[in-house]
Amino acid sequence: MRTEEQKRKHAECMNKYYHNGYKDSPVLRAYRQREDVKEKKRIDSRRYYEEHKEQCKATSRRISKNLTKEQRAKKAIYNKEYKKTDKYIESQIKYRKTEGGKETAKRSCHNYSKSEKGRLSSATRHNRRRAAKKMVENNFTLEMWKQTLEEYNYLCAYCGSKENIQQDHVVPVSKGGGNTKDNVVPACPSCNASKHNKTLILWMAERV
Repeated sequence: MRTEEQKRKHAECMNKYYHNGYKDSPVLRAYRQREDVKEKKRIDSRRYYEEHKEQCKATSRRISKNLTKEQRAKKAIYNKEYKKTDKYIESQIKYRKTEGGKETAKRSCHNYSKSEKGRLSSATRHNRRRAAKKMVENNFTLEMWKQTLEEYNYLCAYCGSKENIQQDHVVPVSKGGGNTKDNVVPACPSCNASKHNKTLILWMAERV
């Protein structure tokens, strides 16, 4: 068994040999392409990460922080292209089946549903499903809903409240009203619940 001194000298020798051109040799490239070598490297890398997790994270943050604007742009392009590869897709599928992956997905879904974009998207999808079941005109999109909100200054079309704005169909879907931009207005929960599936004229008459 080699002593620590012998190991150190061997490492220095290999390091010198590597940097003197061996790193670009066909022999080393062929060796790295072997599946058993790749697998061993993946296992070693994963084990090292698990044993030095905080250190690795700190190093990654430090490197990211010191990137130039050009390097950040290149990294963004690389990440975008990498996410289209089969390797990335397969790794994500495998990760989502693990306990950590399931927990991450659950947390991401929860955070998205609480965000403004998530709430708008959820309301739009819900109304599109309802309109599809009733077989009425159904072309209202998330972008249209954002435009409608801006037109009404994010206020209830009936009372001017800004509390928890929802989508309301002027002519109810159950009465044949379409899920379209000219039939959807923002409404507060109180007005939306009060109007329910009544027509606008009938509901306004009841309020007088």
